[in-house]
Amino acid sequence: MPYPIPQRLRLPVFLVALVLTIVINLYMNSRVLQPFTIVDFEFARDWPRAQTIVDAWRDNSTPETDYVANAGFSLAVDNAWIPCYATAISVACVMATGAIKRRRWWVVLGFVLAWGAWAAGISDWIENAMLAQVLNALTSDTAAGIESAPAIAAICATIKFALVGLGLVYALIGLVIWLYSRLTPTLVVTDQPA
Repeated sequence: MPYPIPQRLRLPVFLVALVLTIVINLYMNSRVLQPFTIVDFEFARDWPRAQTIVDAWRDNSTPETDYVANAGFSLAVDNAWIPCYATAISVACVMATGAIKRRRWWVVLGFVLAWGAWAAGISDWIENAMLAQVLNALTSDTAAGIESAPAIAAICATIKFALVGLGLVYALIGLVIWLYSRLTPTLVVTDQPA
């Protein structure tokens, strides 16, 4: 399957996605969670651990700061953040394939990780749906629709972080190789008499 973003649009798309990734991330993290983070909640894995986290948020909330509401806010904003970070990483991986064009395995890996970044985004959306269900069930009288929701969220979070991490490492390696090739003078061999 060909990559859907044409080469001439990759840099502009990357830059827009990167800026949106940073801005939305700053906005999403503007509301704190304590004593547990949203990542702790993503990896709760079971209902008792999720209950412990939500109870801690509830117990530590003040009239000025509602940590349970902040968790819901984080999940909601994350849904807008997902296509931004996934696209930024995806396009970065595709652009990094140009660093070592002569190595077919490098190019293939880059395109696999580019699609993997979007798979990470899909995994993140599934994770968020499960976490929203868990948060809703634990903060209202609503019964959970999926008994294994915390476990599904943890599995999706693991997949997401693995794919995002691999994509970022690949893109950074490509950037380093590209910068090195630009900053290193080209060696010119000349036949000079000794």
